[in-house]
Amino acid sequence: MPLHDFEVFATIASHRNLTLASGDLHLSQPALTQKLKTLERKYNARLYRKTRNGIELTPAGKLLFKYASRVLKLLRGEKRKID
Repeated sequence: MPLHDFEVFATIASHRNLTLASGDLHLSQPALTQKLKTLERKYNARLYRKTRNGIELTPAGKLLFKYASRVLKLLRGEKRKID
């Protein structure tokens, strides 16, 4: 999975709201929805459900969020060590 996809998914999962995530990522809501659909196809799993207040992660989405968060945390830590 490209690093950018980890960042996008982690931001969406953190906010649980596409509007808030789109502001942080400077991407449109349709672009984020498309990214989510692409990830679902890639992993052949449902990652989220729409709710009244945004989105809710499925068990597969929670697992992907856990992995994405770990990868991003590791990369940020390594970057700080190098800088």
